[in-house]
Amino acid sequence: ASLAGFADPSTGGNRVRTFELSGVCSELMLAQVARALRVEQEVIAELLARDEVHHQAAWEAWVTEPVPPAVFVRLMPAIWIALAIPSDVSEQPIAVQWIRTHPTWHRHLRCVAWSRKEATYLREDGTAYVATATRTGDPRPWIR
Repeated sequence: ASLAGFADPSTGGNRVRTFELSGVCSELMLAQVARALRVEQEVIAELLARDEVHHQAAWEAWVTEPVPPAVFVRLMPAIWIALAIPSDVSEQPIAVQWIRTHPTWHRHLRCVAWSRKEATYLREDGTAYVATATRTGDPRPWIR
């Protein structure tokens, strides 16, 4: 920790330990530790690129796994609830029409999540738009 430039060896040691256990740190700390261990920047860049490729592949595998459709209603900003979809509502147009005409939730923003990557939002006025998750690590694209 002292070689990495931390003024307090105890605090620096704890930060290095946390980095070793979690794999998460700031760019500044990564540069400090790499410099102390005499690891070249090219090696770090190559390893980060490999990590990114692995992370992207894992996310793509996760996001393309089939999941049952789900309906969410935004009661107020940041407060969403999940609704059960009736068993007779199985196709997209029928599900959109069902939630569009639902008597309880017509005054709220509604969302039908078809998969982990695609969702249809219904505004209070009944108009709809489709949202698609395109970035890595977006755990729930339907809640934004």
